[in-house]
Amino acid sequence: MNYLLALVLILIGFVGYGQTMVAVYKAEEATGEYAAYALEDLDILLEVEGKNLYLTSDIAQALNSKKQGDLVTLRVSRAVGVVWTEDGEGNERPTYDHREEREITVMLRSDVTVKNSADFTSVWSALGVKYSEGEGYYLANSVYKFGFWEGLGRGFVYSFRIAGSIFKILGELLTGRLGLSAFGGPVTTITMTAQIASRGFRYFLEIAGYIGVNLAVFNLLPIPALDGSKVVFTAIEWVRGKPISRKVEAIIHAVGFVLLLGFAVLVDILQFVL
Repeated sequence: MNYLLALVLILIGFVGYGQTMVAVYKAEEATGEYAAYALEDLDILLEVEGKNLYLTSDIAQALNSKKQGDLVTLRVSRAVGVVWTEDGEGNERPTYDHREEREITVMLRSDVTVKNSADFTSVWSALGVKYSEGEGYYLANSVYKFGFWEGLGRGFVYSFRIAGSIFKILGELLTGRLGLSAFGGPVTTITMTAQIASRGFRYFLEIAGYIGVNLAVFNLLPIPALDGSKVVFTAIEWVRGKPISRKVEAIIHAVGFVLLLGFAVLVDILQFVL
């Protein structure tokens, strides 16, 4: 039910508002041979190497292990007639005439080496996204509206991709490729959810759908106190032909629950310490 509710919220958001895509807010100036094969300011990334984008990790997966000078194909929504002007506070603001979907070729400016699901530095450097100390990479999230049926299909695939990414992240945690500091517990989750949801109803749909899929997948893990472990106990009883001692099962679930609470507190503490 967690997943079904999340799916409904995701579909409403995708069909009603659009999909949140990664956009290049500012691109580094391209010179020499890179000039003809470069991203431009305000480009919204839609596809990489012929594959639709749903999560930022999709970009990293498509480009991982590619070398400087390699040519990659992207489909972007390009802003035509971009003009940057300063507002009254000295900040640059862009304006443009309209958008067009285009298939472009980009020459990578550096090697791409992705260490884990939280490492995108080499990806943005290779694509030529502008970087500055203190500001980081000039990226933005931009909502792009697809047609009804395409939006509907993308909503289903997006929910599956979220679920798959959870298993991937857990695998990286177990193998040491990703540290606990990359996770957040209840305090972090509540804080971020409140911040995102306060921006508007579309953002509420997005974060609620994301959390719903996370809960659905996490609850299926065979960890004591979660539904996944109850499936395991049921399978054991089926094989044995008789039930496991309810007292033993209760103790195992109680220990698992305490460990889960401890883990949740630990990852929140690490957010503040590290």
